[in-house]
Amino acid sequence: MNNVNGMIKTRRRFQRVIFSYDDGAICTFVPLSDTKKPNITAASILNLSASGLQFILNKENANQFQKGERLVFKGIRGVKHLDFSEDIEMEIIWILELKFLEHVGIGCEFKNISKQLRDYIDSFVISEIRFRGQNIYRKAS
Repeated sequence: MNNVNGMIKTRRRFQRVIFSYDDGAICTFVPLSDTKKPNITAASILNLSASGLQFILNKENANQFQKGERLVFKGIRGVKHLDFSEDIEMEIIWILELKFLEHVGIGCEFKNISKQLRDYIDSFVISEIRFRGQNIYRKAS
């Protein structure tokens, strides 16, 4: 983050919208290596941007995933005004497991995403940030 004129600015290429667990934003995905007989996993989305997403799984389900693993993002439910049918390949960039939490956070980066779909997601995110009153820029304390 940079402090510019009393404002803190993130270094992210794309803005991200934050979802609470109660929002019910759910993504579905399969391992890239298992697309013929897919074992579909559903997870709660915590944030979404045009470059990737973060989701949470309970610890038991999260143990099957590894950093660097490729997944295929199959879709999203529970989010109004975001609808697409194109699968998106994504890579697990980080996994955060804290002993005192019952869920594991997993951060993924979209790979090989079309410019058209990236722009569509980015447009949705910007609109949703405004609608929710979220802002990536904050006054410095």
